[in-house]
Amino acid sequence: MLFEHIPASVAVGGLFWWFDPNPVYFFIALVFGWLVDVDHLFDYLLWVKRSCCKPSIRDFISGKYFKDSMKIYVPFHAWEWALLLVLIGIQSGGRMRYFLCATFALMLHLIHDQLTNKPFLFSYLISYRVYHDNRIESFCRL
Repeated sequence: MLFEHIPASVAVGGLFWWFDPNPVYFFIALVFGWLVDVDHLFDYLLWVKRSCCKPSIRDFISGKYFKDSMKIYVPFHAWEWALLLVLIGIQSGGRMRYFLCATFALMLHLIHDQLTNKPFLFSYLISYRVYHDNRIESFCRL
């Protein structure tokens, strides 16, 4: 589970490298396609603080904190970020390809999560989650 997004991220980096041999594409794709999951720490640490539990790797990896807290934030898991990356890329002149690489990596991550986690259609929109007070029952079926 921890490494499930690496193959797609490497593929995105490789695709961009194919057209412009620059290893920075692999770094960009890994940050936006795999390391975006670092935002799970935000949800986990909120749960630890509210529940007074001791932090544990087992609890973090299990994801049980989502159900226990009945909230889901994952602030980097959002289509709004992909749109923002495209808009910044348009304004960046010759650096557009770097922003497109980041966008494609993030989009593949979100599509994968949409298909495997079975959230509701708009769950990966920050605006939708905020509107529903980040309640987990508005994100997916329990």
